Amino acid sequence: MEIIEFNGLGQPRDARYGTGTIAILVQGASISVVRIELLAPEEYGPSLSHARNDMELQSAVRQSLANAYPKGLDSSRHWVLTCPEEIAARAMF
Repeated sequence: MEIIEFNGLGQPRDARYGTGTIAILVQGASISVVRIELLAPEEYGPSLSHARNDMELQSAVRQSLANAYPKGLDSSRHWVLTCPEEIAARAMF
């Protein structure tokens, strides 16, 4: 599970993570499975669509996060992380 960093225009710093990438959005205690849609740089994206079945994925997502980041993530910012393939395969959009 890697952190996906974006530049000031909402473009990923790593080109592997473009439109269609399934990711995990962490906002404090809130965790969601999302699909990334890159927007034009002048739109300051990206756009993140939440999985329709996000609630049924929560347990697996929280366990994966705990395994990858046992000390947790800094809650003073929001995070976008790569989603484990087994969870991404179950996400419905």
